[in-house]
Amino acid sequence: MATMLMLAPYPLNPNPRHGGLMRALTIFDALGRLGWDVEAVGLYHERFFAPQDRNQHDIVLADDATGDEALNNMVFADYLIALRMSETRAMRDALRRLIIERQPELILVEQPWPWLVLKPLMREFPGLRVVYSSQNLEWRVREEMDCAPASEATATGWCEAIKALELDLARQANTVLTISDLEGDELARLVGRPIAHVPATSTIAEPSLVRHEIFRKLAHVEHVRFAATIGSSYWPNVEGFFSLFPEGLGFLAQGEQIWAAGSIGEAIRSDPRFHDFWSINDSRLRHFGPIEEIHKGAFFSAAACVIVPVLQGGGAKQKTADAIVSGKAVIATSHAIEGYGPDIAAAVGNGIYLADTAQDFRRLVRRALREGLPGCSVELRQSLRPRGMETRLAAIIGRPVPPIQIARHP
Repeated sequence: MATMLMLAPYPLNPNPRHGGLMRALTIFDALGRLGWDVEAVGLYHERFFAPQDRNQHDIVLADDATGDEALNNMVFADYLIALRMSETRAMRDALRRLIIERQPELILVEQPWPWLVLKPLMREFPGLRVVYSSQNLEWRVREEMDCAPASEATATGWCEAIKALELDLARQANTVLTISDLEGDELARLVGRPIAHVPATSTIAEPSLVRHEIFRKLAHVEHVRFAATIGSSYWPNVEGFFSLFPEGLGFLAQGEQIWAAGSIGEAIRSDPRFHDFWSINDSRLRHFGPIEEIHKGAFFSAAACVIVPVLQGGGAKQKTADAIVSGKAVIATSHAIEGYGPDIAAAVGNGIYLADTAQDFRRLVRRALREGLPGCSVELRQSLRPRGMETRLAAIIGRPVPPIQIARHP
């Protein structure tokens, strides 16, 4: 079986903590079903992931100075860590040995950061194919962020370096995949080559297959109807929540709530803006912390609707795919559906309900809780299933062929 190395800036493990990792795992699984022997290789700093989350072939940097700098500049942490790894001979040697041992037919680079370590090695392995999987235009995302404590000049320089990195990889890779059709079009214009759109997909259970009733029973016992949301504590998620609910959750009546799964719930509750309306907010928000993938279908199935309150960030939001596939009415911003292409246009107003102001967003949530709103069609939900991604990858990357022979250097 032909081998593929999948390089990512995090360990690929079955308990994803954010949408980027969920995206990578879905690609990993789809390639495996196509017949590839995919070897996951994380390249990251030891401070960011616990030892129990690591995989056998991960390449882990243990440099205190870089760890401190990355933690102090979280917006640029991925870039700073990858840059240091590329400058460290032991890191390059570890990747070189792995390429020689595994004899991959191609290397898939998930997000641009691992390219800093891989690029200097490419001339040693002529004929080795590279696939770039882009989740965001990373420089664009960082230009929109608050980059403190880095100085403005430093942040600008880092953004320029990240843009150069992304464009270099997009030009040199044999194939480029992008999660967003809009960003794919822009990238294609910048590098002068075709870009393949592989949209986000969802692995949550089909509504008809959900067997876990814990959330439905809980809502019944507590006599509540709720809007569901799942997200990480990543700051754009938190900012989106408070931008669309700026005056707290007092617009909800007794027996109406928002249930939050993932680390976003605790981030919301610990934010000073939540405390401004503490009494009413505390009675209207319930948070569960991270829930396993197998329970997400049950969480959504018990809800009256799924909300996607995001106003910032690049790519195509994984949480949007999950919301659509849930079968529930999706209340989202226009930003939340960017990147999914024209296929979802027919669902706007008929399964997906858009609101870009706090007043309109609250109105839709109340309507879903009190009157009910229909969800998306079965056809649209199926198009965002992993089998849809598998079909696309088969056409773009292909099935494996016998691996090339890479010279074993002494």
